Amino acid sequence: MTQNNSYENRIQKELETFSNNVDVHALPEIHQYWLTTYINPMIRELGAKSHLDFYCNNIEASRPNKDDHHCVISLGAGDCAVELQIVEHLVRSGLTNLDFTCMDLNDSVLERGRAQAIEKGLDQYMSFEVANINEWQQTETYSSVIAHHSLHHFLELEQIFDRIKQALKPGGKFITIDMIGRNGHQRWPEALTLVEKYWHELPLSYRFNLQLNRMETEFSDWDCSTEGFEGIRSQDILPLLVERFHFEEFLAFGNVIMPFVDRSFGHHLEPTTAWDSGFIDRLHGVDEAGFKSGDLTPNMMFAAMTTNKSDKEIFVRGLSPEKSIRPVADK
Repeated sequence: MTQNNSYENRIQKELETFSNNVDVHALPEIHQYWLTTYINPMIRELGAKSHLDFYCNNIEASRPNKDDHHCVISLGAGDCAVELQIVEHLVRSGLTNLDFTCMDLNDSVLERGRAQAIEKGLDQYMSFEVANINEWQQTETYSSVIAHHSLHHFLELEQIFDRIKQALKPGGKFITIDMIGRNGHQRWPEALTLVEKYWHELPLSYRFNLQLNRMETEFSDWDCSTEGFEGIRSQDILPLLVERFHFEEFLAFGNVIMPFVDRSFGHHLEPTTAWDSGFIDRLHGVDEAGFKSGDLTPNMMFAAMTTNKSDKEIFVRGLSPEKSIRPVADK
């Protein structure tokens, strides 16, 4: 891509957004209710208790042998909140010959991660590198490469995935949790029809957008990729990964439910309120029925991948990466 003013403006918007957002991982309680009730049991089918466990298990499994130095890199680490938890867990479990690199475009946000690493006594295991991942020139090799909710911010996906392949040592893993729905986190037409249907069940007070500070009587299918890089190429992530990697573990979930459990509207719903939790129960059921019939495709994934095919292949609910791709010819 030509590095034009539009690209530079997006970079600046991205920097401003995350520099001013101290806790980018804060999610509504109703989101946690959904995860605890429905998604965590699926994660357990991958042999993990949580997203943190999922990363740690796969990182440990990618270590060549017990005595080798274990090199890991996280692309788009942001404030390194998840990475710090991973390193803390790995060190506590005895993996001390660890070299964990956190890479991100935003130096001020990355500095928060460095400060936390020092405070927690983890800085001896961690290094921090400021870089534009779209222009990443891979020079080192790693046992594991992770990307936690960062791929949907990257523009040059083909180049990045090719360099991840080059960067992985034999037996190494690429591990990610990310968004794989329509670009700009918009709804595909078949999902939008359902979102609009259930939107009109919401009490009017629940339709106030807390992030944009505006009332949305009708659901606004806003393209959030127009200014920064939020969801810039979400719909391309999974097809490009399928072309390049073998999936050892794959869990895909969430579609119609997503606007109702996100930061904009999810804070209105209370897990302890019967109507609210029941509403989320119904939406989860709508998604699951849609995935089973093929009428809907998931918007989120857990994926652990290798460069070469192995005997291991766990696809939760039998929902494979290929089945989770929404054809874009029908827009």
